Order: sequence, then C-alpha cells, then structure tokens
Amino acid sequence: MVIPDKSKTFDHPRPLTKVSHMLDDYINETTMSDPTHIEDFTYGVDWKEFSPDSDLENEQKERDELAAKYHQKLNDDGEINIHFHTFESRTGLKLIETGNKKSIWPGQIQVVELIEDFPEPDRMGFLIVAQVRKRLRYRTRTLLNKKGLRQNARKF
Repeated sequence: MVIPDKSKTFDHPRPLTKVSHMLDDYINETTMSDPTHIEDFTYGVDWKEFSPDSDLENEQKERDELAAKYHQKLNDDGEINIHFHTFESRTGLKLIETGNKKSIWPGQIQVVELIEDFPEPDRMGFLIVAQVRKRLRYRTRTLLNKKGLRQNARKF
C-alpha cells in the first residue's frame, strides 16, 4: 500500500484520522461514493498547496465551489477521488494491527516492511508491504465460488 503522509501533503492542516473512524468506514462499506468526507477535505486542506494558482482573496468562494463540484460529481458519476482520511505511518500500522486484533477482515495482515518517504522522487507518502493470510474457511469459500461449486456445497 502506498499511502500519502499528511505531514508531507496539502493535508497537513487536517486532523489525523482516528483508527476507529477508518475501521467504522470499512465495516460500513464506505466507498468513493460517500459524501461525508467532502467538507472535511475541501475546507481542511492547505489551499495554497492544493490550489497554488488560486486567488487567495477568493479562497472561501473557491472552496465552496469545489465542495459543490464534488457533491455534483457524486450525483453524476457516483464517486469522487479525494483523500478521505489522513495518515501517518504509525496510524497505517495501527490500523492493520487493530483490524487484525478485532478480526475485522477475513484473515491477518502481516506487515513485512515499512518504507518512509516513498515514492521517489516526491517522497510524499510511505509504503507498507504486507502479506495477507486469509482464514482457511474464507479461502475455501472463495475457491468453491470460483469453481462454481458453492451452490452445491454445504455452507461454510
């Protein structure tokens, strides 16, 4: 996973997203079609970094217009691409650790390596290399589904 580090992006003024919030979004299947993060993003970013060519006298108006644009894009296209959450490497690792402990996902995620200041040349994020170990029950169900045998097998 390559994840933007809030301290190295236009997200730096925004509060760090709590792990509990991210897990709630995961459990509730929050997707790129969810409008609840638009205002946090639009009014939280460092406007000079996010939109360097903007007229600072009209910053509020431009933020308002961007928020309206994102809401309209959701209505038209069904999804937007913004930084829904803010991360630092420690919260990325904490998210994985907490999800594993609470059995949030179907298996365990084992962090193999953390690389800070990634990718080259801008170094605005970090890389988490991980191995996913799914539970046997989940792997078996997936295999049966792929083979078209699930409907004939007893429920797992």
